[in-house]
Amino acid sequence: MQQHIYYIRFALRFADMQIPELVTVFNAQVLSRGWTNMRAYHDQALIDKFQRRSIDDSAIFDGKAISFARPVRFDITDNRLTAIDKNPSYIKGPTLAIFSWPEWSIFIPSA
Repeated sequence: MQQHIYYIRFALRFADMQIPELVTVFNAQVLSRGWTNMRAYHDQALIDKFQRRSIDDSAIFDGKAISFARPVRFDITDNRLTAIDKNPSYIKGPTLAIFSWPEWSIFIPSA
């Protein structure tokens, strides 16, 4: 798959993205029911990008299948993706600093 032109195009597109942007790309696919070969190339390139950056993606990828059941955020302290509720209203208080693109993408625990 990694030699296919569409995989290469997606991989190049993701190469310059920051982690919050990659998380936003993933979250845009949550609960999407469409499935095509193009999506397969897109999703594999995205997972590969997380793994190349040594991000723990076990919340969404078990080594065989990718789960788009829930959106994720990037936990910068643990360098991992964490599944979150679709409505993140439970994240409140002074203990978290939230940065988002359109979705809740990254959080940094405040000291």
